[in-house]
Amino acid sequence: MKVTLGLLLCMNCSAQQYYFHHYQVEDGLSNNTVFSSVQDQQGFMWFGTKEGLNRFDGYSFKLYRLDDKNEQQLDQIYNLFKDSKGTLWIGSQKGLFYFDTLKERPVRFSDTLREAWSITEDTAGQLWFICQNAICRYNPISKQLKRFAHPRYALTSVCITEDGATWASTYNGYLQKLDTATGAFTGYNVFADRPGGIGCYIHRVIAAGMRIMVCTSCDGVKEFNANDCKTRNLLTYNTDGTKVYVHDILQNGPNEFWVASESGVHILNSETGKSINLHKKFMDPYSISDDAIYTISRDSEGGIWVGTYFGGVNYCPFPYTPFRKYYPDYSQNAISGSAVREILSDSDGMLWIGTEDAGLNRLDPKTGVVTNFSPKTPNSITYSNIHGVLINGDEVWAGTHEHGLDIINRKTGKLMRHYNAGTGPHDLPHNFVVSLLKTRSNDIYVGSGGGLLRYNKAVEGFDRVSGPPNMTTSSLLEDHAGVIWGTTHGEGVFCYDPAASTTRRFLYDDTNPYSISANTANAICEDTGHNLWFATEGGGLCKMDRSRNKFQRFTMKDGLPSNFIFKIVTARNGHLWISTSKGLVEADTSGKILNKYTKANGLLNDQFNYNSGYRDSTGRMYFGSIKGMISFNPEEFIASDFQPMVYITGFQVHNRELAISPDSSPLKQSILFTQQITLPHDASSFSIDFAALSYNAPEITQYKYMLDGLDKDWIHLPTNRKVYFTNLSPGLYTFRIKASTSGKWGPEEKQLRIRILPPFWATTGLICCTSRSPRQSLIM
Repeated sequence: MKVTLGLLLCMNCSAQQYYFHHYQVEDGLSNNTVFSSVQDQQGFMWFGTKEGLNRFDGYSFKLYRLDDKNEQQLDQIYNLFKDSKGTLWIGSQKGLFYFDTLKERPVRFSDTLREAWSITEDTAGQLWFICQNAICRYNPISKQLKRFAHPRYALTSVCITEDGATWASTYNGYLQKLDTATGAFTGYNVFADRPGGIGCYIHRVIAAGMRIMVCTSCDGVKEFNANDCKTRNLLTYNTDGTKVYVHDILQNGPNEFWVASESGVHILNSETGKSINLHKKFMDPYSISDDAIYTISRDSEGGIWVGTYFGGVNYCPFPYTPFRKYYPDYSQNAISGSAVREILSDSDGMLWIGTEDAGLNRLDPKTGVVTNFSPKTPNSITYSNIHGVLINGDEVWAGTHEHGLDIINRKTGKLMRHYNAGTGPHDLPHNFVVSLLKTRSNDIYVGSGGGLLRYNKAVEGFDRVSGPPNMTTSSLLEDHAGVIWGTTHGEGVFCYDPAASTTRRFLYDDTNPYSISANTANAICEDTGHNLWFATEGGGLCKMDRSRNKFQRFTMKDGLPSNFIFKIVTARNGHLWISTSKGLVEADTSGKILNKYTKANGLLNDQFNYNSGYRDSTGRMYFGSIKGMISFNPEEFIASDFQPMVYITGFQVHNRELAISPDSSPLKQSILFTQQITLPHDASSFSIDFAALSYNAPEITQYKYMLDGLDKDWIHLPTNRKVYFTNLSPGLYTFRIKASTSGKWGPEEKQLRIRILPPFWATTGLICCTSRSPRQSLIM
């Protein structure tokens, strides 16, 4: 028996999980070493790396080189800062730069300043930064630059507390308060409680009101109170007893701080002193990609960006739809098996998870303890491919694929009984035990590869139920009236009334639109109105009303993402949650599709597994897939009201990007801010890139566009972000683009007027004997 203990799950069942997306050089990032990050006024994310400045729109990176004649020196970016006017400032190995948004290029601030970093701003709009180990202050109104150098110590970082005071840190572990009138410093030793030494210094200071969060190389995070000048330790040790080396810190709430360290990310509560450590897990695709964290920032949607030394950029989106993931990453909080099929709770609240590739898992949602039962477990289940699972008192019944039926003790996991197929009157007719059902009257039914059986306790065997087809019974359900319903693979669905011992069959009839839509069905669900819903393979969703006489069909034409349905589960509000081969769907009992969810929303993957779904007593829902299991409580979902700005991000003529030049190019300034562009007649074939600046789930952002002067209606683009226009006739056009996030079209649209000039001979009275019709095409 293998027992594992989850790290984050051990807090409680509702503890937030953190899942990261990774962006690296393979995705277009210039270098995997990321020192700084910030979001600009337009909504673009910027990353300072060891090899240049990167702009990111959620889909692709654009690299900008610093304007310097020394091309042999790397564009190593130390710090990025957006001031109150929206200007992006760049502290680098080559000095201080600001970004000219209209010309789309970094501009050197001063030829005399080198090695600039730690940029911030005071309430008067003055810029403060560290340059050549001293504090510099720049007043944008007077254009005056003043330098404050400490007489003894090199300065490492600067911050401004809410009272307007300027504080700096030093390599030897002091906070220095600057008197700007006299240039004098007053020092406070934050390492007074311990000796400093070589390699022990303050890396960065961040102001949080009148508190200064001190990032140290040898003593973790310290909090310095600027009112009483007292220091307290907030985070000192890693779990292995070593000291925490801190590079950066982000305040993400009144008392929540994300700490960038050499040992991963620490999420710290400054009030309680408790923290969570997120670190790299080699087999976990959702963990951070590297433990050496150098920068942390937050975007306007609440997502957290983490820059690493070797692993590029990691993004943790705000959990609007908090899907918890369970998958076999071989860590302490992992289930065994990826093809999760059976899910249900026992009377103690333990969750039993049957997989088709690694046996049974027992999960304690309160503690996070996972216990695995497999053929490798002594005296336990006999096969690893589990299908039906049933709780019967202290027994767990586990049906297998072609290996009969196991019954184990749910406390100990020990095998109590095993049933194989045989020729006797009470033997299983088939070793494939697909589905199990315990009725309200405590009868147990078995759906097997040889039809429907009822357990006979007196003989500890099985009686065949006459009437239903002798076919694989894929799922079983008892409805509100006590009638047993079953689905089959190839023989439609059936119902069996135990009281009357009668059976009815329902088959697909291509002449009857009210028949079931397919003869292969995977699952059944009864909604709060006692309607039955059937999940079919290829026929979509079928609803049988209370009369039990006719079916209503719902397919992709009605908004389903796929006609291959795996499972239907009702939520506490009565809504239906439907797993398919292309995502998860929420619908009401009229069949109206309310929401669709895919991997982009936080699912493990888009294809689920057969008859795999469950709702527990708290309203939490579970669905199994071919890569693990997800759980969620739909009552915890948050509707996002974020409406991103849409920008035109690229303009190409004959597949070549237009350069910005007031004299020699049709593009006079950045395409982001261009409202009209004039093209010569031989540039009438062009393409346009665009992006809505939302990072939470950019894969599901949809676009629609129209070219006034050519198109009559909006043209929808489900996924692509580029349109091509070829051989447009001379004239004036207006390109219009809109975006939809979270299923809602934003009220704003981006427009670009495009004037195509006629050829010179058309303006001099010459007649052209050729004609062209405008054409457009899309990259799909």
